[in-house]
Amino acid sequence: MKRFNLSDDDFPEPTHADFLRKAFAVTGDQRFRVVKMPWIGDWMHDFLRFRTLPLRNPFWRMYFPADRLRSAGYNLRFGMAHAQAVALETLRKEANEPGI
Repeated sequence: MKRFNLSDDDFPEPTHADFLRKAFAVTGDQRFRVVKMPWIGDWMHDFLRFRTLPLRNPFWRMYFPADRLRSAGYNLRFGMAHAQAVALETLRKEANEPGI
């Protein structure tokens, strides 16, 4: 039996910050505004939040290439590009609705 992490890390803009920048551009909503920060600032944020400074990378910073999935014959039906497009379209519609 083989085990795989389902992934779409070949997506050219894979980070949460990349998506939030797009969401800010679509909506102008300040909730989606991202401030650039060096990696040490990110680690310090984790330290203050969790009161520990792990020496390993957090799960969300890891890279899971899909090479083995493809070589086993598996292809994602919908990848991150599709998921982001749907989410951004939903945010755009919500931002343009009156009264919200």
